[in-house]
Amino acid sequence: VSDINLTGVLYAIDLNTHQLRWEHKTSTENFSAPAILDDILVWGSLEGILNGVSAADGKVLWTFPTEDIIFSAPAIAGNTVYFGSYDKNLYAVDYRTGKLLWQFNGGAGCNSAPMSFSYKGEQFIADLRELTGRGVQVNILTNSLASHDVPAVNSHYEGWRRPILHSGASLYEMRS
Repeated sequence: VSDINLTGVLYAIDLNTHQLRWEHKTSTENFSAPAILDDILVWGSLEGILNGVSAADGKVLWTFPTEDIIFSAPAIAGNTVYFGSYDKNLYAVDYRTGKLLWQFNGGAGCNSAPMSFSYKGEQFIADLRELTGRGVQVNILTNSLASHDVPAVNSHYEGWRRPILHSGASLYEMRS
């Protein structure tokens, strides 16, 4: 289990003993939640770097630089890590090596985690309108402003509520 906090330290805690297994110091605060598959933990930084570290000991295995901050959590599917950066790109990098597989410039900074899914043997990155247009039912559960006391969390999301609803997706907001 791991957590990145606002002090710039990644902690790995043993769930059985509740003891610290290792810690990894970063040079800046981080807001990106980590993703893990097998033995590699991956997260983005405010420096614009996607990091891959060993889940066993926290040692750096690879880094992938972008031109701006990485605010959201990466998504892992197969051997590919998908993530967005404020440099307007959606990236796909090899999970084991951190090498670029492809990138797509979407014209605006990305601050939410990509959704990767498999359909009839093909891997996709989600586009809500394309999915709902094909008849796929998309349900999204998120927190409402009433569920916490941090208005800044919802300030950016507020601008996306209408486009999500207009896409045909169902949006559910959880209250405390």
